[in-house]
Amino acid sequence: MSADAESKQSAEVLAQLFSKLSVATPETRDAAATNVASFLNGEIVEHDVPYEFFQSLAKAIKDKKTAVNALAAVSRIANEADLSPSVEPYIVELVPVISEKAGDKQTETRTAAATALKAITKGTTPAAIKDLLAKLISQLEKTSKWQEKIALLDCISILVDTAKTQLALRMPELIPVLSEAMWDTKNDVKKAATETMTKFGY
Repeated sequence: MSADAESKQSAEVLAQLFSKLSVATPETRDAAATNVASFLNGEIVEHDVPYEFFQSLAKAIKDKKTAVNALAAVSRIANEADLSPSVEPYIVELVPVISEKAGDKQTETRTAAATALKAITKGTTPAAIKDLLAKLISQLEKTSKWQEKIALLDCISILVDTAKTQLALRMPELIPVLSEAMWDTKNDVKKAATETMTKFGY
């Protein structure tokens, strides 16, 4: 089979898997999400990682009908044991869209988004941490939703545990946003920000 034919076949298989994910019920969601993740992180060749797929995934995250299923897929794709280096940049690019859902009105969507953000944070390799952190900081500066702030602060806290040396280099960007969060009107946000700052030794 030629490279072009293989590429086309990969795109078709992924489209079928994504279609099943989009209509998955709560009972079949996990299996559908795992199938998408296994294909992306395993069988697909590096140059075949389809940009279009991740655009579709971003749209599905934004759509309240398909958000939870799409976020479940992100959590599976970003799994720290399996995340493919060729897939990683696409997953990190989704952080702003996922972050917005962490402040959603629906509890199930909020939880799925927070779980997806944590999975990305834990699965990200040192090479992508700078990009990931920039996105987390940007969202923390922008949002007014306390649930989203907590999800983002949880991710920064994870990075302190997993990549403290790299984060130390970014302290000039981190200190202002963490300090502001420590003065938030919501006690839960204050607590999360204070705990993160304490991990840095402040």
